[in-house]
Amino acid sequence: MAKASVKTDVACQSIKEYIIKNSLRKDERIPTEMFFMEQLGVSRTTVRKALETLKRDGYVYSKQGSGFFLQAPIAEKRTPPSRFPLLLAHTEKFACIFQIIQGVSDYLLKHSLSLDLRTANGALEEQAEILKLYDEGYRNLMFVPIETDENYDFYLSMKKRGMNFTFIDRIPAYFPANLIQPDNVYGAFLATEYLIQMGHTHIAWLCLSPYRHTSSAVRERFSGYKQAMQYYHLPLDENDHIFLEDYSMFDETILRMLHRSTP
Repeated sequence: MAKASVKTDVACQSIKEYIIKNSLRKDERIPTEMFFMEQLGVSRTTVRKALETLKRDGYVYSKQGSGFFLQAPIAEKRTPPSRFPLLLAHTEKFACIFQIIQGVSDYLLKHSLSLDLRTANGALEEQAEILKLYDEGYRNLMFVPIETDENYDFYLSMKKRGMNFTFIDRIPAYFPANLIQPDNVYGAFLATEYLIQMGHTHIAWLCLSPYRHTSSAVRERFSGYKQAMQYYHLPLDENDHIFLEDYSMFDETILRMLHRSTP
């Protein structure tokens, strides 16, 4: 989805939300383009495209020189309680994404609910999808967010509107919401312990750099690995701790480590 199209969709949903929140009536004039430009922080072009889209969809009509007017009241939608949304806004290199989908789906099925799966690519598409879900009547959302805190203020504004968030894997710092996250420290400890119990004593660590990876999972797993090594009194050699800037060197690094002579 092009960025311009996403911005228009976000603006459309925001204008509809304004109409609902302020209980505008049929034939009532809606605020000016300048008003929505300032409220939404977008260009005049984006606001005009949004208003034309609403006009095309039958929500508003225009009078030359007078602006836009409400065609008919916009009723706030409510979704049936049989569905629950899961938004995947960050799936790249996320190995357990299918397990997340399966786990959520299985849990909902036990409670006679079905999964409403949505996807987004980037901050703007994430905003657009959340606004669409809100417009459809959803007030609870479980989602894997984008990897940055770019949408922090947007999340906060939606929370104030009544949207309840449950984050998966990561959550923006100090954001007031629920978080579902694996126990990375204990998981790495168990994985390392398993190798030790198999008789291995020279165990290396290879992962993405914790300074480039925004999730705390990398640092937590490294901590679990070190705790297991120390618990079993095995040496920690910094030469065995390799942090990659990206995945492009992964295969080459593995081969180099396998062919390296052990002390």
